[in-house]
Amino acid sequence: MLKIPLLYISALLLVIPAAVGPAWSQSGDYGPGVVIYDDGQGNNLSGPAGVAYDGERLIVADSRNSRLLFYTLRGKSLELVKEAKLDREIQPATVQFGKSGDVLVYDSKGKDILRFNTGGGKLGKVELKGVPGSSRVIIKSFRVDGSGDLILLDVYGRRVLIAGEKGVFKRQIPFPDEFGFISDLAVDNRGTIFLIDSVRSQLLAAASDASVFTPVSGSLRDILAYPTHMEIDSKGLIYLVDEETSSIKVLRRDGSFKQSLFNRGRKEGLLYYPAQICVGDGSRLVIADRDNNRIQVFVERE
Repeated sequence: MLKIPLLYISALLLVIPAAVGPAWSQSGDYGPGVVIYDDGQGNNLSGPAGVAYDGERLIVADSRNSRLLFYTLRGKSLELVKEAKLDREIQPATVQFGKSGDVLVYDSKGKDILRFNTGGGKLGKVELKGVPGSSRVIIKSFRVDGSGDLILLDVYGRRVLIAGEKGVFKRQIPFPDEFGFISDLAVDNRGTIFLIDSVRSQLLAAASDASVFTPVSGSLRDILAYPTHMEIDSKGLIYLVDEETSSIKVLRRDGSFKQSLFNRGRKEGLLYYPAQICVGDGSRLVIADRDNNRIQVFVERE
Protein backbone atom coordinates (compact mmCIF):
# COMPACT_ATOMS: atom_id res chain seq x y z
CA MET A 1 0.00 0.00 0.00
CA LEU A 2 1.10 3.54 -0.68
CA LYS A 3 0.62 5.95 2.18
CA ILE A 4 -0.72 9.29 0.94
CA PRO A 5 1.60 12.03 2.20
CA LEU A 6 0.00 14.67 4.39
CA LEU A 7 0.72 17.15 1.63
CA TYR A 8 -2.06 15.54 -0.40
CA ILE A 9 -4.65 15.53 2.33
CA SER A 10 -6.57 18.76 2.60
CA ALA A 11 -5.46 21.42 5.01
CA LEU A 12 -9.02 21.19 6.23
CA LEU A 13 -7.83 18.42 8.49
CA LEU A 14 -5.65 20.91 10.27
CA VAL A 15 -7.13 24.41 9.98
CA ILE A 16 -10.29 25.62 8.27
CA PRO A 17 -9.46 28.90 6.51
CA ALA A 18 -11.64 31.78 7.65
CA ALA A 19 -12.58 32.57 4.04
CA VAL A 20 -14.37 29.24 3.79
CA GLY A 21 -16.49 29.85 6.89
CA PRO A 22 -19.67 31.06 5.14
CA ALA A 23 -19.68 27.98 2.91
CA TRP A 24 -19.58 25.66 5.91
CA SER A 25 -22.33 27.60 7.64
CA GLN A 26 -24.57 26.90 4.62
CA SER A 27 -23.60 23.25 4.30
CA GLY A 28 -26.21 22.09 6.77
CA ASP A 29 -25.09 19.38 9.18
CA TYR A 30 -21.75 18.52 7.53
CA GLY A 31 -18.22 19.58 8.37
CA PRO A 32 -14.84 19.15 6.67
CA GLY A 33 -13.05 15.86 6.12
CA VAL A 34 -10.48 14.61 3.63
CA VAL A 35 -9.96 16.27 0.23
CA ILE A 36 -8.12 14.33 -2.49
CA TYR A 37 -6.39 16.15 -5.33
CA ASP A 38 -4.07 13.47 -6.69
CA ASP A 39 -2.94 9.88 -6.28
CA GLY A 40 -0.11 10.66 -3.88
CA GLN A 41 2.42 10.11 -6.67
CA GLY A 42 2.15 13.56 -8.19
CA ASN A 43 -0.54 12.68 -10.75
CA ASN A 44 -3.48 15.05 -10.39
CA LEU A 45 -7.10 13.99 -10.71
CA SER A 46 -8.81 15.28 -13.84
CA GLY A 47 -12.58 15.56 -13.97
CA PRO A 48 -13.37 12.76 -11.48
CA ALA A 49 -17.01 11.81 -12.09
CA GLY A 50 -17.54 8.74 -9.92
CA VAL A 51 -17.11 7.68 -6.29
CA ALA A 52 -18.11 4.69 -4.18
CA TYR A 53 -17.48 4.29 -0.46
CA ASP A 54 -18.55 1.47 1.86
CA GLY A 55 -17.09 2.68 5.15
CA GLU A 56 -13.59 1.46 4.34
CA ARG A 57 -13.07 1.11 0.60
CA LEU A 58 -13.12 4.29 -1.48
CA ILE A 59 -13.04 4.01 -5.26
CA VAL A 60 -12.61 7.02 -7.54
CA ALA A 61 -13.37 7.15 -11.26
CA ASP A 62 -10.69 9.58 -12.45
CA SER A 63 -12.56 10.10 -15.67
CA ARG A 64 -10.39 12.23 -17.94
CA ASN A 65 -7.33 10.22 -16.94
CA SER A 66 -9.17 6.96 -17.82
CA ARG A 67 -8.29 5.23 -14.57
CA LEU A 68 -9.73 3.95 -11.32
CA LEU A 69 -8.10 4.64 -7.97
CA PHE A 70 -8.69 2.18 -5.12
CA TYR A 71 -8.17 3.59 -1.61
CA THR A 72 -8.85 2.60 1.95
CA LEU A 73 -10.32 5.40 4.03
CA ARG A 74 -10.72 4.92 7.77
CA GLY A 75 -11.53 8.11 9.60
CA LYS A 76 -8.93 10.52 8.22
CA SER A 77 -6.40 7.84 7.32
CA LEU A 78 -6.19 7.52 3.53
CA GLU A 79 -4.13 4.94 1.64
CA LEU A 80 -3.86 4.26 -2.08
CA VAL A 81 -4.13 0.52 -2.67
CA LYS A 82 -4.30 0.25 -6.45
CA GLU A 83 -4.33 2.32 -9.62
CA ALA A 84 -6.16 0.62 -12.49
CA LYS A 85 -5.30 2.24 -15.81
CA LEU A 86 -7.95 1.79 -18.49
CA ASP A 87 -7.97 2.04 -22.25
CA ARG A 88 -8.05 5.70 -23.30
CA GLU A 89 -11.34 5.03 -25.07
CA ILE A 90 -12.95 4.26 -21.71
CA GLN A 91 -14.25 7.15 -19.61
CA PRO A 92 -15.25 5.78 -16.19
CA ALA A 93 -18.14 7.53 -14.47
CA THR A 94 -20.71 6.08 -12.03
CA VAL A 95 -19.17 3.53 -9.62
CA GLN A 96 -21.09 0.97 -7.56
CA PHE A 97 -20.16 -1.97 -5.34
CA GLY A 98 -21.66 -5.27 -6.49
CA LYS A 99 -23.35 -7.71 -4.14
CA SER A 100 -20.39 -10.12 -4.42
CA GLY A 101 -17.85 -7.45 -3.49
CA ASP A 102 -16.88 -6.69 -7.08
CA VAL A 103 -16.92 -3.18 -8.52
CA LEU A 104 -19.18 -2.01 -11.35
CA VAL A 105 -18.27 1.06 -13.38
CA TYR A 106 -20.28 2.89 -16.04
CA ASP A 107 -18.27 3.84 -19.15
CA SER A 108 -19.86 7.09 -20.31
CA LYS A 109 -18.21 6.82 -23.74
CA GLY A 110 -19.08 3.25 -24.62
CA LYS A 111 -22.35 3.23 -22.61
CA ASP A 112 -21.25 -0.06 -21.08
CA ILE A 113 -21.05 -1.30 -17.51
CA LEU A 114 -17.64 -2.75 -16.72
CA ARG A 115 -16.92 -5.19 -13.91
CA PHE A 116 -13.72 -5.20 -11.82
CA ASN A 117 -12.53 -7.37 -8.98
CA THR A 118 -11.54 -5.96 -5.60
CA GLY A 119 -7.92 -5.78 -6.72
CA GLY A 120 -8.78 -3.55 -9.67
CA GLY A 121 -8.51 -6.27 -12.33
CA LYS A 122 -11.00 -5.93 -15.18
CA LEU A 123 -13.41 -8.86 -15.45
CA GLY A 124 -15.24 -7.71 -18.59
CA LYS A 125 -18.52 -6.04 -19.56
CA VAL A 126 -21.94 -6.76 -18.15
CA GLU A 127 -23.77 -8.42 -21.04
CA LEU A 128 -27.56 -8.08 -20.90
CA LYS A 129 -29.48 -11.22 -21.84
CA GLY A 130 -33.14 -11.71 -22.72
CA VAL A 131 -34.17 -8.05 -22.93
CA PRO A 132 -37.51 -7.80 -24.79
CA GLY A 133 -38.49 -5.25 -27.40
CA SER A 134 -35.85 -3.26 -29.21
CA SER A 135 -32.50 -4.98 -29.45
CA ARG A 136 -30.85 -1.61 -28.86
CA VAL A 137 -30.27 -0.53 -25.28
CA ILE A 138 -28.52 2.72 -24.34
CA ILE A 139 -27.69 2.86 -20.65
CA LYS A 140 -27.42 6.31 -19.11
CA SER A 141 -26.99 5.26 -15.47
CA PHE A 142 -27.37 2.29 -13.15
CA ARG A 143 -27.56 1.18 -9.53
CA VAL A 144 -27.17 -2.08 -7.63
CA ASP A 145 -30.03 -2.85 -5.24
CA GLY A 146 -29.91 -4.72 -1.94
CA SER A 147 -30.33 -8.11 -3.59
CA GLY A 148 -27.55 -7.48 -6.11
CA ASP A 149 -29.87 -6.83 -9.07
CA LEU A 150 -28.87 -4.23 -11.64
CA ILE A 151 -31.29 -1.30 -12.04
CA LEU A 152 -30.57 0.19 -15.47
CA LEU A 153 -31.72 3.49 -16.97
CA ASP A 154 -32.32 2.73 -20.67
CA VAL A 155 -32.89 6.13 -22.30
CA TYR A 156 -33.26 4.64 -25.79
CA GLY A 157 -35.98 2.22 -24.75
CA ARG A 158 -37.55 4.81 -22.41
CA ARG A 159 -37.62 2.37 -19.55
CA VAL A 160 -35.90 1.05 -16.48
CA LEU A 161 -34.56 -2.49 -16.82
CA ILE A 162 -34.09 -4.81 -13.85
CA ALA A 163 -31.56 -7.57 -14.43
CA GLY A 164 -29.84 -10.12 -12.25
CA GLU A 165 -26.25 -9.82 -11.13
CA LYS A 166 -25.09 -11.60 -14.32
CA GLY A 167 -27.19 -9.40 -16.62
CA VAL A 168 -30.17 -11.73 -17.15
CA PHE A 169 -33.37 -9.74 -17.73
CA LYS A 170 -36.04 -9.91 -15.00
CA ARG A 171 -38.54 -7.16 -15.74
CA GLN A 172 -38.95 -3.62 -17.01
CA ILE A 173 -40.83 -0.47 -16.04
CA PRO A 174 -41.59 2.06 -18.81
CA PHE A 175 -41.10 5.77 -18.38
CA PRO A 176 -44.36 7.71 -17.92
CA ASP A 177 -46.23 8.79 -21.05
CA GLU A 178 -45.12 12.37 -20.61
CA PHE A 179 -41.65 13.36 -19.38
CA GLY A 180 -38.87 15.80 -20.16
CA PHE A 181 -35.49 14.11 -19.70
CA ILE A 182 -34.84 11.37 -17.17
CA SER A 183 -31.25 11.98 -16.09
CA ASP A 184 -30.75 9.51 -13.24
CA LEU A 185 -32.28 6.90 -10.98
CA ALA A 186 -31.77 5.55 -7.48
CA VAL A 187 -33.17 2.70 -5.39
CA ASP A 188 -33.88 2.72 -1.66
CA ASN A 189 -33.66 -0.05 0.92
CA ARG A 190 -37.33 -0.94 0.32
CA GLY A 191 -36.67 -1.62 -3.35
CA THR A 192 -38.49 1.52 -4.51
CA ILE A 193 -36.95 2.95 -7.68
CA PHE A 194 -36.84 6.74 -8.02
CA LEU A 195 -36.33 8.78 -11.20
CA ILE A 196 -35.44 12.44 -11.55
CA ASP A 197 -36.76 14.35 -14.56
CA SER A 198 -34.26 17.17 -15.08
CA VAL A 199 -36.35 19.17 -17.54
CA ARG A 200 -39.55 19.06 -15.48
CA SER A 201 -37.68 19.09 -12.15
CA GLN A 202 -39.93 16.29 -10.96
CA LEU A 203 -39.39 13.21 -8.82
CA LEU A 204 -41.06 9.92 -9.84
CA ALA A 205 -41.14 6.53 -8.14
CA ALA A 206 -42.17 2.91 -8.59
CA ALA A 207 -42.50 0.57 -5.60
CA SER A 208 -40.74 -2.79 -5.71
CA ASP A 209 -43.84 -4.51 -7.12
CA ALA A 210 -45.07 -1.63 -9.32
CA SER A 211 -45.30 -1.67 -13.12
CA VAL A 212 -45.48 2.11 -13.63
CA PHE A 213 -43.78 5.24 -12.37
CA THR A 214 -45.94 7.84 -10.65
CA PRO A 215 -45.08 11.39 -9.53
CA VAL A 216 -43.83 11.79 -5.98
CA SER A 217 -43.71 15.55 -6.25
CA GLY A 218 -45.00 18.37 -8.36
CA SER A 219 -42.52 20.65 -10.07
CA LEU A 220 -39.44 21.33 -7.93
CA ARG A 221 -38.27 24.25 -10.07
CA ASP A 222 -38.40 26.59 -7.10
CA ILE A 223 -35.55 24.63 -5.47
CA LEU A 224 -33.87 22.83 -8.41
CA ALA A 225 -32.27 24.36 -11.51
CA TYR A 226 -31.08 21.21 -13.30
CA PRO A 227 -30.71 18.01 -11.25
CA THR A 228 -28.37 15.44 -12.81
CA HIS A 229 -27.59 12.81 -10.16
CA MET A 230 -29.39 11.31 -7.18
CA GLU A 231 -28.67 9.04 -4.23
CA ILE A 232 -30.73 7.80 -1.28
CA ASP A 233 -29.35 7.18 2.19
CA SER A 234 -30.36 4.39 4.55
CA LYS A 235 -32.85 6.73 6.25
CA GLY A 236 -34.71 7.31 2.99
CA LEU A 237 -33.48 10.87 2.41
CA ILE A 238 -33.01 11.73 -1.27
CA TYR A 239 -29.91 13.70 -2.29
CA LEU A 240 -30.10 15.50 -5.65
CA VAL A 241 -27.04 17.00 -7.32
CA ASP A 242 -28.17 20.31 -8.84
CA GLU A 243 -25.52 20.82 -11.48
CA GLU A 244 -26.45 24.39 -12.44
CA THR A 245 -26.09 25.70 -8.88
CA SER A 246 -23.34 23.24 -7.87
CA SER A 247 -25.31 22.38 -4.76
CA ILE A 248 -27.05 19.35 -3.28
CA LYS A 249 -30.73 19.46 -2.41
CA VAL A 250 -32.08 16.99 0.14
CA LEU A 251 -35.68 15.76 -0.07
CA ARG A 252 -37.70 13.53 2.18
CA ARG A 253 -39.16 10.31 0.81
CA ASP A 254 -42.49 12.08 0.09
CA GLY A 255 -40.72 14.64 -2.10
CA SER A 256 -40.86 17.49 0.41
CA PHE A 257 -37.81 19.73 0.72
CA LYS A 258 -35.51 19.26 3.73
CA GLN A 259 -32.36 21.30 3.14
CA SER A 260 -29.79 22.64 0.71
CA LEU A 261 -26.11 21.73 1.03
CA PHE A 262 -23.06 23.62 -0.25
CA ASN A 263 -22.56 26.39 -2.79
CA ARG A 264 -20.64 26.96 -6.00
CA GLY A 265 -16.98 27.89 -5.79
CA ARG A 266 -13.36 26.84 -6.06
CA LYS A 267 -12.33 26.86 -2.41
CA GLU A 268 -12.49 23.73 -0.31
CA GLY A 269 -15.97 23.30 1.10
CA LEU A 270 -17.49 24.58 -2.16
CA LEU A 271 -18.38 22.60 -5.29
CA TYR A 272 -18.04 23.22 -9.02
CA TYR A 273 -20.21 21.04 -11.26
CA PRO A 274 -20.18 17.99 -8.98
CA ALA A 275 -20.98 14.57 -10.46
CA GLN A 276 -21.62 11.39 -8.45
CA ILE A 277 -22.03 11.47 -4.68
CA CYS A 278 -22.03 8.63 -2.15
CA VAL A 279 -24.14 8.99 0.99
CA GLY A 280 -24.34 5.58 2.72
CA ASP A 281 -26.09 6.12 6.04
CA GLY A 282 -25.89 9.89 5.60
CA SER A 283 -23.16 10.34 8.22
CA ARG A 284 -20.53 10.94 5.54
CA LEU A 285 -20.86 12.54 2.12
CA VAL A 286 -18.28 11.67 -0.53
CA ILE A 287 -18.51 13.94 -3.57
CA ALA A 288 -16.84 13.78 -6.97
CA ASP A 289 -16.21 17.52 -7.24
CA ARG A 290 -15.64 17.12 -10.97
CA ASP A 291 -14.72 20.55 -12.30
CA ASN A 292 -12.61 21.29 -9.23
CA ASN A 293 -10.64 18.12 -10.08
CA ARG A 294 -10.92 16.69 -6.59
CA ILE A 295 -12.85 14.40 -4.26
CA GLN A 296 -14.29 15.98 -1.12
CA VAL A 297 -15.38 14.01 1.93
CA PHE A 298 -17.70 15.66 4.44
CA VAL A 299 -18.59 14.32 7.88
CA GLU A 300 -21.90 14.80 9.66
CA ARG A 301 -21.61 17.09 12.65
CA GLU A 302 -22.42 15.55 16.01
